[in-house]
Amino acid sequence: MNKYFIVLLLLLSEATWAGEWIDVNPNFNHLEVTQDQAMTNAGPSIYFGGNIDFVTTQVCNKKRYIAIADEKLIDRAISVSMFSIATDKRFRIYVDGCSADGYLLGEAISLYP
Repeated sequence: MNKYFIVLLLLLSEATWAGEWIDVNPNFNHLEVTQDQAMTNAGPSIYFGGNIDFVTTQVCNKKRYIAIADEKLIDRAISVSMFSIATDKRFRIYVDGCSADGYLLGEAISLYP
């Protein structure tokens, strides 16, 4: 019985469902790529900027930017975003929480028609 209760608790937990996909294209107006420790003490990052705050339920101080800090994902995010721009496709980023600097923290990227 305790096992079922723990599984149910995990499924209904807010932390389990905290992340969400954000459609970047309607608001996307610039891209910033930084080297190691360029803006903060963090490693290399990529920032997708918008002209207004991205619509999200995440509670971050700076919702105008989505930061991706994973080095492998940075390269993939640049490729997907450039392909999206060149082919008029849309892309979205999965955000889950905030970076140390208060930006939305991107963890995955998806291309769709």
